[in-house]
Amino acid sequence: MDKYLIRFLSLLSALLIGLGVVACSDILRSSNAVEKPVNIPTVVANQTSEQATSETTEQQLQPPTAAPSPIIIAGRVTDGQTGHPVPASIQLMNGQSQAAVSITTDENGHFQLQNVEFPLTLRMNVPGYEEWQARYITLSALTGNPVYKLDIALSPNVTAGKLVSAETNTPLAGVAITVNSNGNTQTSTTDDSGAFELFKLLPHDLITVLPPEGYLPQEVVFADEKQLLLSLHPRSMAVTVKDSFSGGPIVGSTVTVDQKISGVTNPQGTVIFSLIPESGQITINHPGYNSRKVDYTGEEAIEVNLSPAGLQAIVRGADTGQPLPQTSIYLGDSYFRTDDNGFFALDSLPVAPTRLMIKAAGYHRTYAQLSQTGIQTYDPPPFAGADGRWLTATPCSQTPQPGGLPCFEVTLQPFQAKAIYVPLHYLRSRERMLEYLDFIAATELNAIVVDVKGDFGFIAWNSDVDLVQQVGADEWFTDSWMPLDEFIAEARARNIYTIARIVVFKDNPLAYGKPDWAAVTEDGSVWLDREELGWANPFREEVWDYNIELAKEVAEFGFDELNFDYIRFPSDGNVGAIVYEEENTLETRTSAIREFMTRLSESLRPYGVFVSADVFGLTLWVVPDSDMRIGQRVIDVAPQVDYLAPMVYPSTFGPGNLGYDNPSDEPYNVVYRSQLEAEKIVPPYVKVRPWLQGYWYSFEEMAQLKQAAIDSTSTGWAWWNAGGKYDENLFQPPEVGP
Repeated sequence: MDKYLIRFLSLLSALLIGLGVVACSDILRSSNAVEKPVNIPTVVANQTSEQATSETTEQQLQPPTAAPSPIIIAGRVTDGQTGHPVPASIQLMNGQSQAAVSITTDENGHFQLQNVEFPLTLRMNVPGYEEWQARYITLSALTGNPVYKLDIALSPNVTAGKLVSAETNTPLAGVAITVNSNGNTQTSTTDDSGAFELFKLLPHDLITVLPPEGYLPQEVVFADEKQLLLSLHPRSMAVTVKDSFSGGPIVGSTVTVDQKISGVTNPQGTVIFSLIPESGQITINHPGYNSRKVDYTGEEAIEVNLSPAGLQAIVRGADTGQPLPQTSIYLGDSYFRTDDNGFFALDSLPVAPTRLMIKAAGYHRTYAQLSQTGIQTYDPPPFAGADGRWLTATPCSQTPQPGGLPCFEVTLQPFQAKAIYVPLHYLRSRERMLEYLDFIAATELNAIVVDVKGDFGFIAWNSDVDLVQQVGADEWFTDSWMPLDEFIAEARARNIYTIARIVVFKDNPLAYGKPDWAAVTEDGSVWLDREELGWANPFREEVWDYNIELAKEVAEFGFDELNFDYIRFPSDGNVGAIVYEEENTLETRTSAIREFMTRLSESLRPYGVFVSADVFGLTLWVVPDSDMRIGQRVIDVAPQVDYLAPMVYPSTFGPGNLGYDNPSDEPYNVVYRSQLEAEKIVPPYVKVRPWLQGYWYSFEEMAQLKQAAIDSTSTGWAWWNAGGKYDENLFQPPEVGP
């Protein structure tokens, strides 16, 4: 037994004898009993069951021989740490029977045990405290009804813990840890080693760690552990930076969090931050791009699109992968072309979304809305029918020009018009035109060429050009005709590419209405060709302007392409009888046609419409400088158009042409060789789409013409039949695989 306890019991016994009361012997197995000066006998116990079982020594003080009186033990249960009363249930095992009885302290922790018999064992198991137990062997009195005081101080359960960083396993100091247990809140703060202590925890208590800046909060449900190891995960955020145009990652972007922490994006365009505040602002910078600031509020991942401050791009064909030279670029009211390598650059981008259109012969026009925030598309699109696609871009594999501007490759999807021609007068019948459109939609055809200003010079719409009414060019047109805008809408609904054919200098109404603008004979009368039709004078700029104004009106209807025919001087009939006021030489004739085509091309440029021009098939085979006395040369016409449309009708070639005695007997060879020859002499940005002869020949021979165009890799084809009659078997839809 502890020496202090023995001393205490001895003093107590002596005191009681001296006062004339019964001597008290209180034998405990605890080493925590302390001596207290009291007026009545007092036994103080503070002992855990663990201590009780670890110390097994028991002693007994022999009482005097006087008869014992009933014994009362009264006391109070308190918190050994705070001194506050603890309501508790005390289990009493009294006397030799050791029958178990429970009593409960009042709200102030007081209790009283009546008629105590020995041996006596007391136990308490209070939630949040260490288990307490004490055993009393003998306690005797010399006088009646003695009351012995027993104060019990319970030791709170102590849960020791440590808090570390889950990322580095290093201690976290100065972190508050709170628990609300049974309505009482306690807070412990970690020391420099991350250690902390919590008291009186109960199972299922919620431990809350209030994290320092940069860490995520944590809550842990207590499971009656004696040791706790808590870890805080750093608050992390992955920032991925992408190009707003291509959607691809931007490598090497500098990302800064709250102007404190910076990182650089990896090959996936991502940088990961740790130990960041719960909310704040990130700033992203990259050469050639507009800087951007983005607020965050606890997201684990953020994707940010950067828009280029300017851009450089290469336009390629999806079919070949090769750059497309001299591609037309439309940005709002601005127009420019790519260089011969398909390259263009923009030093700045519009603030507000502005329409971007990219146009190259042999490909779908490509659209987008371009601004400093990137490329947007919208519904409905500005295109329909067979033509038009949304723009998509990918990062350049190699940047053509240094300087920080991002580079993109824009890929255009190929398009080949497969068309038939429909004469002007069929527009008088809406039903007939719908039949043509349905016929095209049911075959491999995907395009239609329709006269809007035909061979006689009459037009197919209600024009606002004053000269039209003056010369009677609208004489044929009535309100019963199918309106051109309705025709285009019906074609687009069937995914059909629309081509408006405009006859230029062969113009009977203009020749008679303005004879001073006409090709005339020596006596001043209007000169007539073999069809008894008059021609406008190709030298006269007034004639150019008239046709250009009409073409602009047609473009406004929304045709995909304008096709110009008879862009030449007269060739049939008594052309020697024509008298021009202007000097008529090869130089003046070719200059007139060249200047007209240049002005026409420039005037139509704002409309973004494709332009094609018809030329005689033989122009492909004469020496480049020759104009065959009609002013028509490929070298003058082709640079101003998107498509050159040579009329390679074998029956129009004379004996000896192309080395054949009778070229008409060589339908395949004439078309095949003419197509290859044309591609040699046109600029690289111009595509050749031949007119095929839809008359004269048998079905088998026409099939040869078509096959020749396919084998020579022409950019589509168009069939000519003056009556608009075609064999549907020639245009069977392509076979669809399983």
